Amino acid sequence: MERSPVRILLIEDNRGDARLLEQMLHDAHALDWELDWAECLEDGIARLQAGGADLVMLDLNLPGSSGIETVLRVRACCAQLPALIVLSGLNDEDVAIQAVQAGAEDYLVKGEVDGRLLARAIRYALERSQSKAALRQAHDELEARVVERTAELRAREQEFRTLAENAPDMVIRYDTDCRRIYVNPAFERETGIPASEALYMEPAKMAHLQSDMQLEDYKIILRNVMASGAGTEVFVRNLNGAGGPRDYAFHLVPERNAGDTVVGVLAIGRNITALKESERRLSESQQQLRQLAARSEAVREEERKYLTREIHDELGQYLSALRLGVSVLEMQFGSANPALAERTRALTGLVDSTIQVVRNIVGRLRPGALDMGIVSALEWLVEKFRENNEASCQLHVDESRIQLDEQRATELFRIVQESLTNVRRHAQATHVDIVLVADAESFLLEVRDNGSGFDPRQKKRQSFGLVGIRERALKLGGSAEIESAPGRGTRLRVRFPLISAA
Repeated sequence: MERSPVRILLIEDNRGDARLLEQMLHDAHALDWELDWAECLEDGIARLQAGGADLVMLDLNLPGSSGIETVLRVRACCAQLPALIVLSGLNDEDVAIQAVQAGAEDYLVKGEVDGRLLARAIRYALERSQSKAALRQAHDELEARVVERTAELRAREQEFRTLAENAPDMVIRYDTDCRRIYVNPAFERETGIPASEALYMEPAKMAHLQSDMQLEDYKIILRNVMASGAGTEVFVRNLNGAGGPRDYAFHLVPERNAGDTVVGVLAIGRNITALKESERRLSESQQQLRQLAARSEAVREEERKYLTREIHDELGQYLSALRLGVSVLEMQFGSANPALAERTRALTGLVDSTIQVVRNIVGRLRPGALDMGIVSALEWLVEKFRENNEASCQLHVDESRIQLDEQRATELFRIVQESLTNVRRHAQATHVDIVLVADAESFLLEVRDNGSGFDPRQKKRQSFGLVGIRERALKLGGSAEIESAPGRGTRLRVRFPLISAA
């Protein structure tokens, strides 16, 4: 099948440049083309809106419009645009990057272009424009599938409600903040709590639902299910039930969306009051869940270490080899080809940026300073805080008395890391002190700042940083205390024994 000629619209106010470009295309013999010429931007936009062009070659500086504004005006003139090549007499890499970011497929410098290069640029621009069109079509198809999927999910939601509202067991759904977003009629019958009171409230805020299990622990279990992605079972005794205490077994499973992301927990509860061993089973379940939480944290730390090694060793070597290869390419061929040299320098900069990103990722996953002990890790953390914040930060530690195993050092490091994150995000402090000392029986960690402070009694619904600090302190066998008030700064104290408990 015979291919149609490429329809090119040249928007160029300089007749000499226009004729030169036309001659270049004629001499190249590499394209079957038709050239249409517009001497001003307004005329070119009018011809674009009328259609009939596969590619636009645009002079960057025209009467009444210059620079990136010219590219933006051309891109904004109609919904479906052909491929775009920017022409300029200025060899400026920053301008070229801005032009591509504004929507151009390529940037050519007048005086440095011959027929072959121009023909090659046209083919590249056409191919890239076709790729963009394909991506737009794929995006539209994806949106259509999302609409279809949404309808399916609504139908499944209706099926779920029909099943749950007729089930004899309690059915409860929790969101990621551990708030009830659905309860079925069986829940109302068993607890005596109307759905209007139970919905959108955290378990700990249901004051008239008393239990021999700490409701804060129930929230922790919900979070563990969401974090691990595995179901579990928990036993609860309602001390305020009609006719005396009632025991329930709840099966908790994570709920996932279409992207396989955990968005909540589904709880199915059954009355097991008649079972004589409910208290024993409840105690065993709590113990197993705590062990699961500790194991999950240890596994996460091991995974961080593994990923750090893999990224540093494997990806780092590949990037270094890639940078070396680009540099060799520039040395061998760059002197004879300025355009190639320019491209290789750009690629070298891109590889350098990627290497820095890899280093940052490795540091965020698990800093190498942790392998040299907690003191070195804290010094690294303080240095990073100083680099990224205007506030000053001082570390006070007696190195001779601070000896921690790897697991406890990691937990302590994460506590300080979370504390500094809170200072950076919320405190607006100008100075931070970190103190780590030891006495005859225990270690004491203090993180103090002179920031805005807060009321520790006010709980934020979507803030889990302080909860995480307290949990890590418990894993160390100690406790965490927070002293703060509006306008008076914040002091975090974590005290834990010298010797780790088994």
